[in-house]
Amino acid sequence: MKILFIKKQYNKTADGGDIYNIKLINGLRVLGNEVTEYSVIQDKKGLIPFWKWKISKQDVVSINKIQNNFDKTIISHENLADLTEHVSCDLFIFHNLFSKMRSSFFILNFLYKIGARYHENKAINNSNQFLVLSSREFSLIEHNKGNYCPPGINETIFTDNDNS
Repeated sequence: MKILFIKKQYNKTADGGDIYNIKLINGLRVLGNEVTEYSVIQDKKGLIPFWKWKISKQDVVSINKIQNNFDKTIISHENLADLTEHVSCDLFIFHNLFSKMRSSFFILNFLYKIGARYHENKAINNSNQFLVLSSREFSLIEHNKGNYCPPGINETIFTDNDNS
């Protein structure tokens, strides 16, 4: 299967999200998939919400030009949720669900959650399926398009290569 994997540009020092994407992409390749990576450069939309990125028109045009060459499109990172309004998405991966974040500091809870539910619902509604990385977040979502896949690979799980 040919997969277009859209992700945020990797940091100079890889963070957890970068590591997850690298391992997932390698795992997909080991299963016999042809994975092409497309990196979106971080472009801050504003101060609040601090986790939301502006998606450039150039990226939207570039992705739309190449997307028909692939069987599936994966968008990986909650910062890229707005991209789902312009690009067909088979699987959206949330590394963090900001609407479900917990903190003992009220101001942090407020800053994380402001607009997060709307932002997340946009990606959920515009994607065929979505994925979260923790069972806690999965248990808090009431949506039949959701799945969860924590970091790491369980070697005892076998997959059908035809299962999209």
